[in-house]
Amino acid sequence: MRIAVVQLAVKPEHRTETLQNALGEIDAVCEADPAPDLVLLPAFVDTLTVASKRAVVCERLHGQTASACGLRARNWGVFIALGQAERSSNKPFVTSVLIDRDGDIRLAQRQVSFETSGSDVFEAGERIAVTDVLLGRIALLTGDDLLDPGAWDAVIRAHAQIVLGTACWSQRESDERQIQQIRSRIAEQAKRCGRWCAVADVTTSPDGEGPYCPGLSAVFDEKGEIMAAAELGAATTFSVEVAIADPFVADDA
Repeated sequence: MRIAVVQLAVKPEHRTETLQNALGEIDAVCEADPAPDLVLLPAFVDTLTVASKRAVVCERLHGQTASACGLRARNWGVFIALGQAERSSNKPFVTSVLIDRDGDIRLAQRQVSFETSGSDVFEAGERIAVTDVLLGRIALLTGDDLLDPGAWDAVIRAHAQIVLGTACWSQRESDERQIQQIRSRIAEQAKRCGRWCAVADVTTSPDGEGPYCPGLSAVFDEKGEIMAAAELGAATTFSVEVAIADPFVADDA
């Protein structure tokens, strides 16, 4: 399976421009030869705006972004995964969605665990789910769930063959130690569970308003090795051939 990972530059005050950039990246990578089977975008839809405690009316799950990306998925014949701040009756969720080649949402995964102050502005989801598509059995993990052994255990119990992650990790300033720690923790879980994991993250200008997002997009193989990674601070897209695990070979630990 060929995955195109998009590390997207986000401007919280320019959501329309951010969406157009995301759609442009989908078009660009799908025009390439070979084209990807799946395009992985970060949690770019209003997530950073909400995390920065700015007032915003979030989209519902089947909102304009899912519709626009669904149209691209149908036109290009690819799967698309992305993350968003999802409107709810209480606080918004951070939700990853997988859109199939017909433009339909096949899986929506709300972030369950928050290691930082995100829980004061976001609602937590309740469980980890997977879905079966033509590419295999796919699990979505959102944000800090990618760092949580319990979330990975749920992925393995569900016999997922590959993990896709959408993220929007921010920090007050560039902290190389924190960056390496996040990547090391994902690598540890990928190795422990014997699963490839592709992660797309957002990036922002260090001179912009609000939190700084360095961009930690990367692809990890089943041994926890980084097979490809985006340059920190760069809006970029890269493609990787991913070998998904054989089905139903994991222990139910």
